Amino acid sequence: MKRTLFMVALVALLSLGVAGSASAKVYAGCDIKPGVTCKNARLSYLDLTGVDLSRANLANARMIGTRLTSSTLTRANLAGIKLGKGNLDGARAFRVNLAGGSIADGSAVGANLNRANLSGVNANGADLSGAQLKAAKMVGAYLLAANLTNTNFTGANLAGALISKDRYTMGSSGYAPWMATVITTGARFAGANLTDATLIAATLDGTDFAGAKMKGADLRRASLVGTNLANSDLRGANLRGADITGANLAGAKMKGATMPDGSTHP
Repeated sequence: MKRTLFMVALVALLSLGVAGSASAKVYAGCDIKPGVTCKNARLSYLDLTGVDLSRANLANARMIGTRLTSSTLTRANLAGIKLGKGNLDGARAFRVNLAGGSIADGSAVGANLNRANLSGVNANGADLSGAQLKAAKMVGAYLLAANLTNTNFTGANLAGALISKDRYTMGSSGYAPWMATVITTGARFAGANLTDATLIAATLDGTDFAGAKMKGADLRRASLVGTNLANSDLRGANLRGADITGANLAGAKMKGATMPDGSTHP
């Protein structure tokens, strides 16, 4: 009888051990759980949908093409991470640190990145539509050819960010424009800091920049049709060739700004 009970208990323990092993997520020696430290880990092309990595330290990890859809990354340290072509759709990433990292050509649709640190992040070609980036730190961020449809940058710091530009390459018929513009339909930059930001040839029609700090911003050839620039600071900004038809400039500070016709605002 005792032997039978022992065997039953042993089988039960083994079953629990197998179940635990099956449910555990350990990749390249990294235990995927809250608070884990896996700096410089190689975690590319994994499906980590729904995982909880809150307060984890994955600084400089290589996670190219990895899916973090609906994951929890609150206060995680992902500084310097390589997450190009990865997926952060619906992620809860409040105060996450992505400084100096890359999410180029990736997706963060509807992600909560409020108060996140994305300074110097490479988000070129990324889909950030519907993402929340309120009060995020994005100094010197790269957003060329990104999709910012309905993205909320209210109160964010994008000083010196490279958001839209055109380059010229020599072709058989002379210089031809190569555009790296963003889609900003419905985006909100109210109260954001865009000092010295580059928005050359950007399509910003109907975008909300109310109260934004845009001193020294480069808006050459940008389309600002119906844009709300009320109470914004555009001192020293360059608007040469921009289309400001129907734009709301009530209360805007314009001293020293280069106007669409090339004249300087007094």
